[in-house]
Amino acid sequence: MNRASLALVLLVASACRDDDPWEGNFDIPTVGAVLQNEVGGPFEEPVGYGASIHGGQIAILALKQGRYLSDDDAASFVSAAPLATGRNRVIGSLAAYAPDEQNIVVYAADRAYGQLLRIPHVVGLYERGTPIRVRPLATDWVFLDADESGDRARLDDLKLRLGYTTTEDWVLEYDGEEWWVTGSRSGIQPRTAQAGVGYAAERRTVEFTIQGSATPGDQFQFSTDSGIEELDLGGIPLQLAMAPDQSRIAAVIEDRDDGRMRLLLFDPTTDTVVEEVPLPADAQPHRLAWAPDAGTLFAADVARPSAWEVVREPEGALSVIEHPLPWPVFDVAPMLSEEQRHLFVAPVGARTVWIFDLDADALVDFNPQQDGVNGLDLDTPVQGLEAIPLRYRWPEIDDEGVNRWGRSVAVSLYTGKVVFMAEGTGCLVRDEFGPRTEPVSQYGSGLDYSANFSNVSGAAFLQGNATNDRTVMVNPCGGIARRETWTITYRQNLQAWEVEGSRSGLQEGLVYEDQRYVSDTGAVSFVIRGGTTVSEEGWRISLTILMGVVEANGNNDEDSGREVEFDLPQDPVFFHYLVGGSDGGWDPIEDRSFVLVPAAGSDLFGRVDPQSGHIDAWWW
Repeated sequence: MNRASLALVLLVASACRDDDPWEGNFDIPTVGAVLQNEVGGPFEEPVGYGASIHGGQIAILALKQGRYLSDDDAASFVSAAPLATGRNRVIGSLAAYAPDEQNIVVYAADRAYGQLLRIPHVVGLYERGTPIRVRPLATDWVFLDADESGDRARLDDLKLRLGYTTTEDWVLEYDGEEWWVTGSRSGIQPRTAQAGVGYAAERRTVEFTIQGSATPGDQFQFSTDSGIEELDLGGIPLQLAMAPDQSRIAAVIEDRDDGRMRLLLFDPTTDTVVEEVPLPADAQPHRLAWAPDAGTLFAADVARPSAWEVVREPEGALSVIEHPLPWPVFDVAPMLSEEQRHLFVAPVGARTVWIFDLDADALVDFNPQQDGVNGLDLDTPVQGLEAIPLRYRWPEIDDEGVNRWGRSVAVSLYTGKVVFMAEGTGCLVRDEFGPRTEPVSQYGSGLDYSANFSNVSGAAFLQGNATNDRTVMVNPCGGIARRETWTITYRQNLQAWEVEGSRSGLQEGLVYEDQRYVSDTGAVSFVIRGGTTVSEEGWRISLTILMGVVEANGNNDEDSGREVEFDLPQDPVFFHYLVGGSDGGWDPIEDRSFVLVPAAGSDLFGRVDPQSGHIDAWWW
């Protein structure tokens, strides 16, 4: 870098320096939204928006580049200012809207003040194509002499800050010693002001200097405006879901009068509620998901044991279909095709994900080996579901050595993972090798099991498989076999072997020598061959099963550490972008699928690649 370039970088860095201590961009991030570039807006790649429970700020993410969005392509290393809504707000859901190629609006559900916020992000383009942002403005300040004593204090050098100043009313009140500063949406500031001393509110939301004398009770009042509009939907907005064609926002609100949960359809072109979905009084719709064609909306219900399908009929009327379930559900993910119409559902408070056949109106059995109809048990609470509607290349290969392709549903888990359920079967998408036993090195044998009687000549042994180099057949459906250690112990009184999994527990079936054994859930299968030496009480065989599935957990190269902490991942959001040559090169263009996942426990957002299972970019 030459001196001129270095001087430019230092100048930009000093201009953007924030004297406040760095606190990170997120404080318990829980919600995200994506605006695909083909839908609208001025950007050539998809843009992400991420919000936290605390702070009231919405970060703007350049999803393909893996950095914060810049307002100027000539200085891509300078992050765009976030969208500020006020520190006291609680953002519960987001939806991005682009009415044309020059404007972007972000809608946010504010649970603290019970409002739907309309937040302008881009309001036009400069001649060179860079986006125009709304610069915050302030009204003239007013001084209120409470006791009419003739005090004449004034407010000098009032400064506002893009990305931190929001729409709200400010009151500065004197208590006889210092000035208390309060924003109607930012709350009481942690620092007080002194006359004659420059003051900056938290994150320099507003800056000013108070001059002159005052007596207790005197006030300054002024308002700031960043273009945010507060819309009243008749209740507290809890969930938002933008239709793929941007024609409607589905919104779940809690009615202020009777506390009922209502499902509304909101028109972003007019900022009005145009319809209410007629649901029973005891319904409590929760998370929402649109079908890709925007004609059908699905809603989970956290009170009534049902999922809802809302269809727009050709004549324009709404048709509401209730799909009864054994339990209430908090999230849904539709996976629709010409062959089948499946809805993946997550029961409230459960560790399972189930598949519901919308046409048969019945649950799909995930594991026929078990009695009854079963869902996929993931051993940990489910945090969120998101359908990945585009086919993508899976890591697993077929018998010809070619990668499989398919669609899946991303599932975020309490323990800090994101896994992927295949659309047809519900099996977890497998890694390159699939579910398998872990090889052990016992006296150089290269076996996939160990035995405490290996030094006994002519003892029983596990027979090798004809299809691979292992002795144990592991169910190829990802998720049926868990990562665990299996112990097979000979019991003299039973003349058979008992089988116990460290997580699956003691199995009902016994192993008889020279007969194939299948565990209770079909997770493992093997044959123990009797030797010339009779088996004895306490002989034990041990083996370890690897799940062999794609999982994003922050450990991207299988070393002992994690590249990125990924604690408490929340509800994923699907997005996609093109990679490959676009200028006549030889590299094919590929439409790659990803999910954006907020990790509440580690204060970051991760870009998760379902093709590799890596968290290949993150923002904190």
